Amino acid sequence: MALLDMSEPKGISFLSGARSVARLALHDTNTFEVTRAIHCGSDGSIKVMMEDGTTETFNVVTGALYPYRIKMLYSTGTTAAAVVSGLY
Repeated sequence: MALLDMSEPKGISFLSGARSVARLALHDTNTFEVTRAIHCGSDGSIKVMMEDGTTETFNVVTGALYPYRIKMLYSTGTTAAAVVSGLY
């Protein structure tokens, strides 16, 4: 049995697929709905605010899917040139 994601409706697991996708806006102050994962369109780094409010910079590669629950994608500190999409 898969682990349940307690922030999602009962019965949704960490292994469940995404319900929707949206481009994430680069911004240093505005947050968005917390993602289930992100998809990166180019190599580089992304500076993010995680669901719990901590910030981190990750190196990313083109086409990779990362299981990061983020609520902000900073413009300062992000070098990945192509679109970063949030999966929900």
